[in-house]
Amino acid sequence: MSDINPSGLHHVTAIASDPQRNVDFYTRVLGLRLVKQTVNFDAPDTYHLYY
Repeated sequence: MSDINPSGLHHVTAIASDPQRNVDFYTRVLGLRLVKQTVNFDAPDTYHLYY
C-alpha cells in the first residue's frame, strides 16, 4: 500500500443547530477560519457553515 501525503485541506462544511458552539470549536480548537454561512435548505432551522 502506498503512503498518502496530502498537501492541504480545501474546505470543511458543517450543519449545526447551535452555530456559535460549532464556530467556537472549529475556529478556536481546530484553528480553521469561517468563510461562509448559509441556511441549510433541507432544514431551514439549522445553518450550513463553511470553513
